[in-house]
Amino acid sequence: MLRVCVLGELAVLLDGVELELPGRRPARALLGWLALHPGLHARSTVAARLWPAVLDESARMSLRTSLSALRAVVPDGALCTTRERLGLADDVCVDAMEFERLVAEDRLEDALLLERGELLAGFDEDWVLVARDEHRDRAGSVLASLARIASDRGDERRAVDFARRRVALDPLDEAAHRELMRLLARTGNRAGALAAYERLSERLRLELGVPPSPASRSRSTRSSAPAAWRTRSTATR
Repeated sequence: MLRVCVLGELAVLLDGVELELPGRRPARALLGWLALHPGLHARSTVAARLWPAVLDESARMSLRTSLSALRAVVPDGALCTTRERLGLADDVCVDAMEFERLVAEDRLEDALLLERGELLAGFDEDWVLVARDEHRDRAGSVLASLARIASDRGDERRAVDFARRRVALDPLDEAAHRELMRLLARTGNRAGALAAYERLSERLRLELGVPPSPASRSRSTRSSAPAAWRTRSTATR
């Protein structure tokens, strides 16, 4: 079975053995795009998506060159091509698609095992950045769900672990930081909650030039307050 991995650096495996990728970057980008877009696609559409800054004929020529390079490294039958359309065969396994299937089946921890780093690490094309952001949001939602499930079961340490992973996934996600602060405070780790807020504040200042939102500042105040004060404050609301 052919497997294409995009959750991390691009990789192709045949029956568990890693294959050599095409030497040319455009051919590797073509493989990544096809992996993230199942089914058959018009050649003109693929060419326009991957070479948006050149004339149509030049884009289609680049597509033909990249497709030829890709054919040289993937097994026969992995690519479905006609005169006008192309795509990966239905039996090619893609880890990003498997991730979505596992999430749909509520196998959230199994889905996270597929993560090897940011989607298509090393690529910075616009379509990659969009897909990367979408997958990061999806993975963040999975981690938030797992943290909530663990907390509901009384496993606060595991909930904090999931919350930390969510923050690491997107260090500028204030909602993720607020949830981490809340869980740390709930375990009595007020110093940890305050440290999480300070890390968020510093990152926002350095990368965006903005302070934390009022909601984050409020969460920091509540999380770092003594437990008795938090109880009285909640009771008066």
